[in-house]
Amino acid sequence: MAEEITDPILREAAGLDPRLAKVGDKDILKAPRFESEFDSPGFPALSGKVTVRYANVGDTLAIEALSMGGGRFAEAIATLQVCVDSAPASKEGGIPSLDLSTILDAESLVDLYQAYSAWRSAFRRGGK
Repeated sequence: MAEEITDPILREAAGLDPRLAKVGDKDILKAPRFESEFDSPGFPALSGKVTVRYANVGDTLAIEALSMGGGRFAEAIATLQVCVDSAPASKEGGIPSLDLSTILDAESLVDLYQAYSAWRSAFRRGGK
């Protein structure tokens, strides 16, 4: 019969601490997702459901590197390029992304980014 681990440090390291049960039971470390319809009136084949994840620290660094201080539009495009998890127009070897090389509808991209940005701000304030 195995001996019960009583040392609190060892219990935590082994995942036996009851406070850690919530982490084990749920995907709380998974980035939350924003879902929206991408609507491109000029290019309806590109329209459809898009899922954009909340940017983690690594994503934020990639966004900064891609946008290179180029202003809000560059930041919006870089954010969508890095954080899109699913989109109707996929490219890049199976990695879901909006195919920015074929989308001529910049206004629709801005609308999508603005909706994502509003969701991200609300999530930071309330966690929802």
